[in-house]
Amino acid sequence: MNHGYLKYHYPFISFGYISSELTKITERWAVQLFHRDGIVVGTAAPSLTLSPQRLSIGLLYLTAYLAVDWLAGFHPHEMLGIPPWNPRPAIALALLLLGGFSWMPWLVAGALATVLLPKTGTAGAVPGCLTALTEACIYSGAAWLLKRRLRVDPDLGGFDDVFRFIGVIAAAAALMAMTYVFALWMSAQVPAGQLPAAVFHYWVADMVGGLVMGPFLLVNRQTLHHPERLKALLSWECLALAAFVGGILYIIFPRTVGSRFYPMFIPLVWIAARYGLSGAASVLLPIQAAFAGCIAILDLAPNQIVKLQILMLSLAATGLLLGAVISERERARRSVIQGQARLKAIIDMAPDGMALVDEEGRIEMINRQFEALSATPATAILGRPLESVLSLPALAGDGERTLHRTDGTQVPVETSTSTIEIGERLTQVVAVRDISARRRAAVRLGQRRAELESASRSNLTEELAAALAHELNQPLAAVITYTGACQRTLAGTDIPPRAREQLSKAAAQAERAGHVLRRLREFFRNATVEAETVAVTDLIGEVLLLLADEAARREAEFDLSVPPELTARIDRLQVEQVLINLLRNSMDAMDALDDEDRRVRITAQPAGDGMIAISVADNGPGISQEVTEDLFRPFATTRRNGMGLGLSISRSLIQANGGRLWLATPQDTRGATLTFTVPAAGA
Repeated sequence: MNHGYLKYHYPFISFGYISSELTKITERWAVQLFHRDGIVVGTAAPSLTLSPQRLSIGLLYLTAYLAVDWLAGFHPHEMLGIPPWNPRPAIALALLLLGGFSWMPWLVAGALATVLLPKTGTAGAVPGCLTALTEACIYSGAAWLLKRRLRVDPDLGGFDDVFRFIGVIAAAAALMAMTYVFALWMSAQVPAGQLPAAVFHYWVADMVGGLVMGPFLLVNRQTLHHPERLKALLSWECLALAAFVGGILYIIFPRTVGSRFYPMFIPLVWIAARYGLSGAASVLLPIQAAFAGCIAILDLAPNQIVKLQILMLSLAATGLLLGAVISERERARRSVIQGQARLKAIIDMAPDGMALVDEEGRIEMINRQFEALSATPATAILGRPLESVLSLPALAGDGERTLHRTDGTQVPVETSTSTIEIGERLTQVVAVRDISARRRAAVRLGQRRAELESASRSNLTEELAAALAHELNQPLAAVITYTGACQRTLAGTDIPPRAREQLSKAAAQAERAGHVLRRLREFFRNATVEAETVAVTDLIGEVLLLLADEAARREAEFDLSVPPELTARIDRLQVEQVLINLLRNSMDAMDALDDEDRRVRITAQPAGDGMIAISVADNGPGISQEVTEDLFRPFATTRRNGMGLGLSISRSLIQANGGRLWLATPQDTRGATLTFTVPAAGA
């Protein structure tokens, strides 16, 4: 077969006619099918005006197209004229995928140019122009299918893109092989018995060219803009792998191609695993170029060439798919890292502490606020169970919890939880808010409310006491009058002396009660103190005399330790009331004792700074720590029928006299000791 095939068999076809008609066909086809990928959207034909940039790209394409056609044409099949590999369709396909279908005239021009230029080593031209037109149509359709229907990324960004690219290349190569061999069979150039082998040889050549040259152009078109890729290609690792490939080539050639080929997978798998699809696509072209050079130099048999290219086809497919998986995994890893960084930035902006917890209850991520709340760096928290940081037995529900710090302190917090799905995994988001300030504010509010309530009740008590003093004054006056009348009436009669004594005591106590009520009324109204010089022994002795009968009835004994020379400047009646209240409280406390001695010790001694300290100590059960804090607060009592006013009023009376009252029970001592101070006379 020779270049005159079309001229002799189809004399009505000339190159000029084909060229003009082909240009019209491609223009109409581009408008009808592919114009959405062009610059202009509509029904008008694309502009064929050539800009300098477009012209330079077109000429570069033609040069590369013709160069690879010439280089790949060495050592074709002796009878069929099929080269070992055919990278031309891959270059055309890359041009359409990257530049759009407005480049189809350049595609046709390149295909026709290969018919006009002679090929070294070919057995003769195939049905030239028709074959060129068929090839342009088939691979244009492949580009349309990849870009429009399958939506393949021109950069082959994912495994699915690479897999679909290989599948479309395989289908286009098969269609082109059958078309080409059918034309040979129609011209009686191929016997019917060799049709399957011829189709297979052509398909392998197009497949190898497509899988080697196509990904190289598509994936590495941005390599010049990524210096790190160029640096990796020139690294010692790549140089060592190149030397390894050279050694394998020395082993393979010129021996029979077979099992010696398989070590070639080692460097390819290494590069694909290290650099992904970009590395695999970059190394396949040099390997195929080395094979093509060895084939041309060593003059291998056709069956050996086909066998070698079949192995190269499997090597290319393996490398591309493995590289795609590695690249996709690396992109997924970077995407996860970027997603985590974005999520971290988002939760760091939250005013509350945030923690992400996995399905096993372990902390995956926290923000700066959580670190500040826990007073622990993130490195010491991540991976720990949430329960070790928060007293949170269950993540379901919201509420107030306690956050345990590493320094042993605890922080009250309020938590709220929600569940989200991240990467097919359920992740719980725990928001933690410090409520220490809120609790302190609540405590202060409660204290203030208690103070206001106590003040209100105290005012009410003062008013009640004043009213009672006023209302009881008249009945007491009547009691005193009637008691005096009884004494006068019975003065000349013969009555038992004890009855006369009891009547006198009743009159004295009535007069005392009236005097107390008058002084209380004056105190609550005006807080007046009628100070006088009083001997402390007389003061305490009179109080003990008043409580003698009650003490005998309750089986209580008083021990007195008072220096006789002590004198105080006080309101006698008010301080007597304080002593009476303290002694009665002690007797009340000792009522719980069974067969033990019920003893109250009363002591007085100088306290310095012109003060006298008087203490009342009992051997009762004592005062608990809980009661101690509110001991002098109004209405605080431990007795069932107590009002809780005795100690509060006593402290007010002592303070009005210039002293103070406090609980002074020594540690490890049974009972309770209350001490108050009053000014010493002459101080």
